[in-house]
Amino acid sequence: MVVETYPQKDVSVWIGHSVKVSLEHYAKPSETQFQAAANSPVLTSVESSAESAAVKSGIEHAAGRKPP
Repeated sequence: MVVETYPQKDVSVWIGHSVKVSLEHYAKPSETQFQAAANSPVLTSVESSAESAAVKSGIEHAAGRKPP
């Protein structure tokens, strides 16, 4: 994504939206970013499986995914 290379404020000006609007509608995580977050040591080291499931569910929700 272009926001990984250029500042968000610049990208927002280029596409003609505020930073808030461009973040809400255009700056979505890629599948690679989602998989990296879902498999990160922070998530895999959580002791409680319920806590781990809740955190993963939150990541899925933020990525626009529906939990299983």
